[in-house]
Amino acid sequence: MSGTMANITDAFLDRLSKGKGRIIITASSASEVSKEREVPKATDQKQHPVKKGEAEGQVVIGRVR
Repeated sequence: MSGTMANITDAFLDRLSKGKGRIIITASSASEVSKEREVPKATDQKQHPVKKGEAEGQVVIGRVR
């Protein structure tokens, strides 16, 4: 799998997601290289999207038209 690794850790993502109303959504964990869409299938289960943080109520990421 080719790509460029960023210098990001899970602890950094945890710090970013502290506090109410803040959620971090990433295409992969800090130790993985991100690829486009259908992530686990496209990476043979080697990459797993991550959501950190808490939200009250509904979190809308997109909408169906």
